[in-house]
Amino acid sequence: MGRPASTRLAQIAAPMAALLCLVAGTGHAAAHALPTPANLFAQAEAAKTDNHPRFLHILKQLQEEQYHLLPKQRWHLRYLQAYQAAFAGNLAEAGPMMRDIIAHSGDKILAAKASAMLINILTRGRHYQQAYVLANKLMEALPNITDAETHAVVLEQIVQMLSFAGQYSQALQYAQQLGSGHIPLKNRCKADTYSITALFMADKLTSRTYALRKAIDLCLAGKEMVYANTLRLDKAYILKEEGHAGQAITLLDRIAPSIRKTGFQHHIAKLHSTLAQIYLSQADDIEAK
Repeated sequence: MGRPASTRLAQIAAPMAALLCLVAGTGHAAAHALPTPANLFAQAEAAKTDNHPRFLHILKQLQEEQYHLLPKQRWHLRYLQAYQAAFAGNLAEAGPMMRDIIAHSGDKILAAKASAMLINILTRGRHYQQAYVLANKLMEALPNITDAETHAVVLEQIVQMLSFAGQYSQALQYAQQLGSGHIPLKNRCKADTYSITALFMADKLTSRTYALRKAIDLCLAGKEMVYANTLRLDKAYILKEEGHAGQAITLLDRIAPSIRKTGFQHHIAKLHSTLAQIYLSQADDIEAK
């Protein structure tokens, strides 16, 4: 599905209900020119990780027109709002929102995606036992999740939780499912990232591992900067552990603008914590502080 330019989106000021009436009454040309709510939701989902500023712009549009949305679309909007809260590091806000969607939306696909994101939120909040229990439930439900996108989202979080739980072999098995078959470049980047993350947490990577370099290049080619930065932060940490402090600092300084631009709070925190650890290892307390 094509995505209108952000400048065009910014110019759309009429209420969404009026837009829909206009589209219905002015023929095919208007239908192609004006985004429907369904189009906006699709664009928001596509932009979450590869163009987060655009995602925020579309989210703002949807929020401004939320009272014109159908009930199912309002729950989808709530999911996107919860996603953004988690992305910005507001885990205490995001968790209850995801639980509300799971319990009350009545949408099995959306509830499964919210459950997957709740695993991520619980893990980042160090609530590992709750996350592991939820991951086990989703593993049981996985064969019945037929929507391809939702299946992939659930798999991703299962892989991450298994990695945190130290079950690296099982994590890699699920990660291989993510990367099976002919899949788009964006999906290949994500699949490879979760496989590499499992290897990283199992301490089976070096800074020279070909699969790591290949995955970084793949994500950069697909403009999936959140995933590319995940891998590059891991590489910087590995360089530090290998005693290559200078190379690690150079890499972190190089990717810092990208990390700040995406605004993913977890990466911003990891950038600073890794730099602090490096400077501490060099007895540079001033820079570390």
